[in-house]
Amino acid sequence: MSQVLRFAAIGCGAIVEKSFLPAVTAHKQAALIGATRKDIDRLESFCREHRIDRAYPNVDALLDDPEVDAVYIATPVGTHSDLIVASAEHGKHVLCEKPLALDRDEATAAAAACSANGVKLSVAYYRRQFPEITEIGSLLTRKCLGTLLSINFHHGSWYAPAPNSPGSWRLDPELGGGGALMDIGSHRLDLVQYLTSGIERVLCRLSRQVHTHWPVEAGATVLAGLKDGGEGHVSVCFNQKQGSDSLEIYGEDGNVRCPRLGQGRVIVEQDGACEEVDCGPTAKSATHIPLLRSFIDDIRGATSNPFAVAGVLPTEIALAACYRSARESRWVEVEETAGGR
Repeated sequence: MSQVLRFAAIGCGAIVEKSFLPAVTAHKQAALIGATRKDIDRLESFCREHRIDRAYPNVDALLDDPEVDAVYIATPVGTHSDLIVASAEHGKHVLCEKPLALDRDEATAAAAACSANGVKLSVAYYRRQFPEITEIGSLLTRKCLGTLLSINFHHGSWYAPAPNSPGSWRLDPELGGGGALMDIGSHRLDLVQYLTSGIERVLCRLSRQVHTHWPVEAGATVLAGLKDGGEGHVSVCFNQKQGSDSLEIYGEDGNVRCPRLGQGRVIVEQDGACEEVDCGPTAKSATHIPLLRSFIDDIRGATSNPFAVAGVLPTEIALAACYRSARESRWVEVEETAGGR
């Protein structure tokens, strides 16, 4: 492998332009040398605009290129598993957008393929390294709040793509696997998993308010029983015009609030006092910088990568349990989901 890790992108949508490309530009040991997508005209336009030499006509051509060291997968969720397996079998390291797959079986198969072929697999749950999440994680690790009692996320935004628009695949169950829970809920569920002792069981309800014609959920509410006895709560919706994105944590000895994820404000309440910590905002163009750095360091032999597949599989398993819970209207132990979702 060359000193610079040579990437090729499978998919060239907004996430590639707004987040992945800036991360590549910021890293001296990364380069995007090629890309592919189904729409050849858009592919060629993308490559011209960003001075990318290789516009592959299809995925096979990309994977057959011996000069590609790693692939970045930025396609609909329903395509992830097959693309990861194919990439691994061609000896390519894989950085994949979240969620990893449609269900538990696909996720574990993708992870197994990468392990069997000796390549690295990371998943883009990039909020794990937001500055405020790092600050809150430190507070929890040092037991500053005492016993964790409850961790609560709410994200609300308006999402109503026109038919056949670039983002409309999220409303197709075969491509997106679900609606608000799969897309934005997975990030928040991942942070519950990441910041706590882990999720043991879930109770989930899906809703179709406002967007009543959608074949996938417009909103979701998840109650999570944590392994240490604490409680998690995640609510997300694509039908809220006045947006919000908050985190609240309540502990035996104190509370922490983050009014809006990404803005970097952390409010700590303890011993009758309230302290505000400014961790600094995270721009859209900066979300993938820690992700890419950790991925490359992992390939180069570093021992810690918060986005490595082994650490995010529990999130994928919990996500599968949520959909099973909603379907069966009951609490589901996360380990029940072996055999799909």
